[in-house]
Amino acid sequence: MSFSGGAVGIKLLTSTLGPEGYGELALGMTIAIVLQQIFYGPFGQVAFRYYSIYRQKNQLNIFFDALKRIGLWSIAIFVLMSLIVGYFIKITISNQWFYLIIFASLFGILDGINGILIALQNAARQRKVVAFFQGLTQWARPLAGVTAVILFSRNGQTALAGFCVAMVFITAYQGKFLGKIGFKSKTDSERSYKDNIYKNFFNYGYPFLIWGIFGAVQFSSDRWILKYFFSEREVGIYSAMYQIANVPVLIIGGILSQFVTPILFEKSNIVNKKTVYRLIKQLNFFLIIIMSFLLIGYYFFSLEILTYIASNKFVTYHRYLPLILISFTLFLITQNLTILGSSLLNVKVYIFPKIVLSLNVLVLGFVFTYFLGFKGIIISSLIANIIYFLHVIYTNQFVLS
Repeated sequence: MSFSGGAVGIKLLTSTLGPEGYGELALGMTIAIVLQQIFYGPFGQVAFRYYSIYRQKNQLNIFFDALKRIGLWSIAIFVLMSLIVGYFIKITISNQWFYLIIFASLFGILDGINGILIALQNAARQRKVVAFFQGLTQWARPLAGVTAVILFSRNGQTALAGFCVAMVFITAYQGKFLGKIGFKSKTDSERSYKDNIYKNFFNYGYPFLIWGIFGAVQFSSDRWILKYFFSEREVGIYSAMYQIANVPVLIIGGILSQFVTPILFEKSNIVNKKTVYRLIKQLNFFLIIIMSFLLIGYYFFSLEILTYIASNKFVTYHRYLPLILISFTLFLITQNLTILGSSLLNVKVYIFPKIVLSLNVLVLGFVFTYFLGFKGIIISSLIANIIYFLHVIYTNQFVLS
């Protein structure tokens, strides 16, 4: 359901917006990526990891109270920040970019909250609920975006406005399922302040925050580098290729990790870390086998895949699609390797590898694109992920010792 929804979404949006409009949408989405990376991603990791801990303590009321307070404060702060930045852009650049920033920020907040709720359901092993909402998001978001574009205007900010409407309904609907994992509307706020939960959250989450700052550079700099050297058209073509390669990697890898990661977190207090690492390697082994079959299809049918899923306006650089798939797969394999430190509540060891990765993506991306053109951004990403993979393997040897 998620894979088909993602593919249909790409088809609808690329066909409706064209390369230029899709590039504008992609640039707007980088704002949502920043919010996701610097706050909601780390917040989701904290929620995912500590749910089982506070459930075992029978203190979920304290846990959920802390999550609510942090979530509400984040919404207030990010809405205020987006209005201030948006107004500055409006008076210095144009109204078009003002609306792009506002809708992208709102979408980032809503998508981030939805991601945290999914993380909680995943931690509680509510796999059917997780699969349902992941699939629903993949279908509802592009359908709402395309509807908004058809009804109002064919540009990126209108599509983002449609995304926001979809996420409002999805997030509200998902809230109805929280009762099954121990959420209560009345929580113990007094005890949450006396408990060390906020300190625990921060100590575990701040490495993810540091990752996120550099992750925002990693996941958004490529679009802006292409915008600098080319135009929205190349950004749109690259973003379509990026998503076509990324959707199956995230879905397949996500399904595998949803089954394995919660088990690893619970077993980390029972079994030794070498056993945990062996299970992580087995997870990656299955991922490599599945992605190898997918890579064969991408290699021989890259032109047909781009034409069918996007349109013939996006096929100019189709031969580079397999390289993007390899790069994404390698990144996901490396992310799985970092589960070792997360299961031991020692994620700080991966801060430096993440910083190096982000700097490599930025610097190599700029240099390679300058000398090699469009293909340079793809080759630089692959090289950066190879270095990241070797760096994390090296780091894990210290964790194991």
